[in-house]
Amino acid sequence: MPDRKPVAVATIDAVVSQALRQCALPLSLGGKSFGGRMMSHFLAQHSDVQIAKMIYFGFPLHPAAKPGTERAVHLTDIIKPMYFLQGDRDALAKLDLLAPIVNNIANATLDILPGADHSFKFLKRHNINTESALSLLAQKAAAFIRL
Repeated sequence: MPDRKPVAVATIDAVVSQALRQCALPLSLGGKSFGGRMMSHFLAQHSDVQIAKMIYFGFPLHPAAKPGTERAVHLTDIIKPMYFLQGDRDALAKLDLLAPIVNNIANATLDILPGADHSFKFLKRHNINTESALSLLAQKAAAFIRL
């Protein structure tokens, strides 16, 4: 079990503060699953922090087999551009629930990866192994940051 929300958000705050002190370049945040969701809570609470963009690698909208949207309520409080990379087989984010949420946020973009699950493991017919999947995610994230 990862740390609870208060500890996770405080840790993100400490890391972001340190990064902003040491780097003059625009800072973008990215997180996978729980890490991305905790970063979204951090940004919702700290809208004034100098973060350029946020990238979610598999946003966990709900627990597996328990579809819901409660975990996304705070996303509308985030004013930074957000990019959601989501597999269409992700058991933690039913696309029929996530897509309308993202589409209703002016600064958010949803990029659906056909054949990918929550861990970005693709169906064999897509011929995308782990290394290729990581490369694809990195390329998409870099393109979003460069926008």
